[in-house]
Amino acid sequence: ALLAAGAKLGIAITYGSKLVSIINNNESGKVIASFSNERSANARFIVGCDGTHSTVRLQYVEPDRKPEYTGVATAYAIIDNSVIKSKMYFLQTAVNMTSEDLLTTSYIDPEHAKLYVAVLDDIGTPYCPAFLR
Repeated sequence: ALLAAGAKLGIAITYGSKLVSIINNNESGKVIASFSNERSANARFIVGCDGTHSTVRLQYVEPDRKPEYTGVATAYAIIDNSVIKSKMYFLQTAVNMTSEDLLTTSYIDPEHAKLYVAVLDDIGTPYCPAFLR
């Protein structure tokens, strides 16, 4: 949905560029992002959608924050709903929780053909998630 909205507004999205630096230009009110391929971008704001080891967060938002192992792991996938044989008990999104785990499921398209599935697990012992003990 975010990509479609951006396209309607004429917002260019570039893939395969590694962020090198972010400069906040107070005079213009814009942010300048520089990339390793010698490209740069000027914008009113930057959306950092670059994952767990976010370059945007590490360089601009929380540069002093150090990674810390929390004992929690996440796995996620988008699957074709046709492979699921049982009837779904939710209309759009569901969150299932235990004291150690969380399972989230959500359809990502109006036709309910694709399903986002994510598991958040307090793994406790490395290589032995709670739901396998």
